[in-house]
Amino acid sequence: MAVILTVDDSRAVRSIVGKQVKGLGFDVVEAQDGAEGLERLLASHVDLVLLDVNMPNMDGPAMLKKMRERGDQTPVIMLTSESERSIVMNAMVLGISDYILKPFKPEELRDKLLSVLQG
Repeated sequence: MAVILTVDDSRAVRSIVGKQVKGLGFDVVEAQDGAEGLERLLASHVDLVLLDVNMPNMDGPAMLKKMRERGDQTPVIMLTSESERSIVMNAMVLGISDYILKPFKPEELRDKLLSVLQG
């Protein structure tokens, strides 16, 4: 069973994403910022990261950069608002698999998760 790490400072977003991911039969690990997300990656096997862009302590792009610097090639889907599209384009250079614009529909999350996990 795949394990999805959702990294978002919004408890509501983590809860919504967690319910949807569990409904697809995947396990969920949560983190509230990039620093905690990096700790979770070291502590357990993760198959995919759902990563918010704007968070306190360490934002999504900084977490992604640190992941790649230490050789972690776990697939990443960024969660972003329309106004942050340029940030996502820069993150593509670091190798994100895809991105989802907030607010998103459950079927969009499902389709992108399955697409990335199935290669």
